[in-house]
Amino acid sequence: MLRRSHLAFFSVLGIVASLLFVSPTAQSADRPVFYYGVAGGSQIRALGTTISSDLTGSSSVSGFTAPKSDRNQISAAKVRGVLSLGAIETFARSFNVAGGGKKIVTGGKTADVNVLNGLITAKAVETKTTAVYTPDGNRSNAQTEFVNLKILGETIPVNVKKNTTISIPGVAMVVLNGQQTRPYGGGVVTQGFGAWIKLLDNRGRLAVGAEILLNPTISSVAPGTPNDVPVVGGLGYGTNVRANVADLAQLDVSPTAVIITPMVGTNGEVQRNTTASTDVEGVLSTGTVTTTAFASTSKKRSYSKTTNQTQGVNILNGLVTADAIKVTSIAERVAPSDKVKKTMAMTFVNLKILGTEIPIDVSPNTKITVHSGGLLGLGSDPIAEVTINKRLKSAVGSAIIGVEVKLLKDRGALKTGAIVELAVASTLIYV
Repeated sequence: MLRRSHLAFFSVLGIVASLLFVSPTAQSADRPVFYYGVAGGSQIRALGTTISSDLTGSSSVSGFTAPKSDRNQISAAKVRGVLSLGAIETFARSFNVAGGGKKIVTGGKTADVNVLNGLITAKAVETKTTAVYTPDGNRSNAQTEFVNLKILGETIPVNVKKNTTISIPGVAMVVLNGQQTRPYGGGVVTQGFGAWIKLLDNRGRLAVGAEILLNPTISSVAPGTPNDVPVVGGLGYGTNVRANVADLAQLDVSPTAVIITPMVGTNGEVQRNTTASTDVEGVLSTGTVTTTAFASTSKKRSYSKTTNQTQGVNILNGLVTADAIKVTSIAERVAPSDKVKKTMAMTFVNLKILGTEIPIDVSPNTKITVHSGGLLGLGSDPIAEVTINKRLKSAVGSAIIGVEVKLLKDRGALKTGAIVELAVASTLIYV
C-alpha cells in the first residue's frame, strides 16, 4: 500500500503554480531561506541500458516556508537481476529554527535488501540526513544503521563508520554509511546514503561503471538573495502521474529526472539530472530523460532557463507515443525594468495519439478528446483529454507541459481523473 501526505507535490498545478503566484519575499523582511530535500529507497545510474534508474518510493519537500512534510510507502520494488527490495518508507520534513533559520530532515527505511543476486543483503537499511541553516552558521549530518548487513555472505559489524569503503577486486567498489557535504550559496547541501555500489566489471544487465544507491537522501538549505537582488527559480522533470492514493497502491510513479533551481542561481554551472529510462507497467515507459537548469541573478540582470528532453515515450499502452519531446522555459529580467520576459518552446519527433501523427506546428494549449472509437470516434465514449504544448503564465514566470493526459474513463491501473504529465519545464524571477 502507498500512502502520501502530499502526493501531488510535484504537479504543475501544485508546486509550479505556487512558485508562479506566491512571492517568497512577501513572507520575510529579511533574506528568505530556501530548502530542498528528497529521499528514496534506491536509485540506479546505468545509462545506455533499459533499466529504470530513478528514485523508488520518493518523498520531497522544498520552499521558503516551514513546516512542511511529505512521506511515502510502497510495499516492494524490484529490478530483475539488479536489486530486490521489500517495504520502502521515506520522508522529508522542514522546520523553522530560532533566529530565522531553517532545518530539513530527509530519510527512509528499506527492508529485505538484495543487490545483484546476493552481492549485498540486509534485513533493513535506515538512513537519516539533516541540514540546518542559521545566520550564525550551518550544520549537517547523515547517518545510516543496518540490520544483518552482509557482503558476499560475510556479516558486516553493526557500527559501520562513516564512508566505510570496501573494495571487491574485479567486482565492485562499495561505500557504506555515506555522507557527502558541501557549502552552497552561504548554506549547505548534504547527501546521505546507506550504500553506494559501483561496478568494476559487467554484471548481468549492468555494464562496468554502473552505480546503485540504497537510501539516497539529500537535505539542502541556504539563504536567498539580498532584498535588492531578484530571486530566481525553476522546476523541470520528465514524467509524473497524479491520481488518488488508492489508484497507486502498487505503482511507483515518482517524478523522473527532477531539478529544482536554487533561488540564488546555479553558480555558473548547468545543473543536469538524467534518468536512463522509466517503466511503470501499463502506465508509461520512456527512454532517456534529461533535465537541465541554469540560472544567475544580480541587481542588473536575472536569468533562468530550464529544459527537459524525454525520449521513447509510450503513455497508457499507445494512447500517446513519441520518439522524443523537448520543452524549454526561460525567464529574464534586465534593470531598471521590473518586467519579466517569458519564453517557452516545444519540439517533438513523431508525436502520435492513438497512432495519429500530430503536426509539428501544433498550437499552444491544443486540447484533443480521445474516444473509444479513436480521435474521430464521434458517438463513442470519451476516454481521455490530451493537452499538447500546455502553457501557464504569471507576472513572475511561466511553465510548459509537453503533453498532459487526463483520463475520462478508467484505464488499466489508473482511474477516472488521473493525470499523466510528460516533459515539464518552468522558470520564474521574483523582483
